[in-house]
Amino acid sequence: MELIVAIAIVALVIGIISRVTSRVRVDVAKGTANLTNQQYAQIAMNYLRRDFLAASPNYDLSDNLENIEDVKAEPIRDAAVFTSSGNSKPILVSEKEIHMFKAEIENGKTKYTPISYLFDPVAKTLVRHSSEGEKRFNNISDVKFGLFLPEQNPRSPLVWVDMTAETYEGNNQTRTFTLNTSLVSSVLNSIMNNPHSLTTFQ
Repeated sequence: MELIVAIAIVALVIGIISRVTSRVRVDVAKGTANLTNQQYAQIAMNYLRRDFLAASPNYDLSDNLENIEDVKAEPIRDAAVFTSSGNSKPILVSEKEIHMFKAEIENGKTKYTPISYLFDPVAKTLVRHSSEGEKRFNNISDVKFGLFLPEQNPRSPLVWVDMTAETYEGNNQTRTFTLNTSLVSSVLNSIMNNPHSLTTFQ
C-alpha cells in the first residue's frame, strides 16, 4: 500500500513538473522578444559595471597646473555644470550620458583612453564609444544615470543606473521592466580617499 501511495505521489509530481515545463516553453515561444530585450539590458548593465569599476578622470600633463589640480580636487562631476578649457577632464555624468577614462600604462607612462555611454531615445539604443569602436545595445526603452554622493561617505561616489525595456506578451500587449544598479569605481575611490598618492598620475 505504501509503495502504491509513493508511486502515485511521484507520478503527481512528475505531472505537475511536466505541465509547468510545457507552460514555460509555450511562454518563451510566444515571447522570444522578451528574452532578447531582457538580455540586451543585462548585457549593457554588465558592460557598464565592468567599465566603471576601472573608471578614472583624465590627467593631461600638457595641461596647465590649475586645470589638473581642479580635476584632482573633484574627479567626478555632473556634466550639466562642468566647464573647462583644459584637456584634463573628470568623469562626467548626466541623465543620459556617462563619460569616463581608462588608465593604462604604456611605455612607462599613463595613457587615458576615453569610454562613453550615450542613450539615444529615438533609436531606443544605448551606445558605447571606445577605442574598440562603437557597440550598440538595442531595444532599450529608457536609461537614466544619476551621480550620488552618500551623505555618510561623500568621498565614495556612486552612479545610479535605471534601465527600462519592454516585454511583448502577445495580442499587442506590452509590459515594461526596469533593471537598476549602482556603479562604483575602485580607481575613483582610491583617488578621492588618498589624493596625494595618485598611482595613475605620472
